[in-house]
Amino acid sequence: MRGTSPRHSTATGFRRGLSRDRGRGSPGGERPDLRRALPGVGGGSGAVSTSAAAPAVSPLPAVLEHPLVRFAVVAAAAVALAHGLDAWAQQYVVDTDIYDGDFGRLLRVMGFYPLWLMAATALFLTDWPRIREGASRRCCARRAAMMVVAPALSGVFAEVGKVLLRRLRPGAIPGEYAFRSWAERPFYSGGLGLPSSHTMVAFAAAAMLARLFPRAAPVWYLLAAGCGLSRVAAGAHYLSDVTVAAVLGWATAWLVWRWMRPASGGRDLSPGSQLPPSMDSVAAAFGSTDAQSAGLPKDSISLSTATPRR
Repeated sequence: MRGTSPRHSTATGFRRGLSRDRGRGSPGGERPDLRRALPGVGGGSGAVSTSAAAPAVSPLPAVLEHPLVRFAVVAAAAVALAHGLDAWAQQYVVDTDIYDGDFGRLLRVMGFYPLWLMAATALFLTDWPRIREGASRRCCARRAAMMVVAPALSGVFAEVGKVLLRRLRPGAIPGEYAFRSWAERPFYSGGLGLPSSHTMVAFAAAAMLARLFPRAAPVWYLLAAGCGLSRVAAGAHYLSDVTVAAVLGWATAWLVWRWMRPASGGRDLSPGSQLPPSMDSVAAAFGSTDAQSAGLPKDSISLSTATPRR
């Protein structure tokens, strides 16, 4: 007795069901939807198609599919919400002595640019000896350079933004925003608060560190957010000042990353990699035992994995 494959029996069953329904006035008599979804049934080929009848429709409008557009929408909503909460924050997020303690000073120093110069120097000294592992000198210097450039540009942009927007710090006119006239010290940023330069530097550094060390991203962002909230608690800024600064700081780090990241391929390893001290540690992380499958150049051979000569 010759056996019948499950595939053939399934198609035969569908054909018989359609034949029985045809002409009986049943809603499924002709079943064009089923025939479109299963072209092999109606055509007699014996093959059942598993492809979808229609492509999936995204719930978002087409313009929102772009990540930058989504970021702009979320950022605009956050800034608008922060302006609505400014009066509430001025009343309830208050701790004028926050910088008297060590924790408050820790949060404030996140917006202190020399801190990130020292961090970049430490990163450079860590990466530079790994040239022997196959990484180029350019790559070893690039991660440190990004940590120098992103917070520096953020600090410059913050000061320029203060001069252009000219909104004074809280307390100039109780309960209202106050702005400095262009006739009064037009290029002086002292006493201006939008955006917060401490917060902008902190978020630029945090966003860059999150790209270089993604597993620790929550730590960097929490410290940066703490820096911004400490500025509100100290009465130095509105909540909207630090929200605008956080958005601009993140955007600055993204631009620096796009500008300075290396092209893929070659011996110039990605700055997002940790440049491990040996090839076998990278291979183990990817579940592989050879350099090629781990994404490393063929000639980047670790001494620990090389076959000893006899």
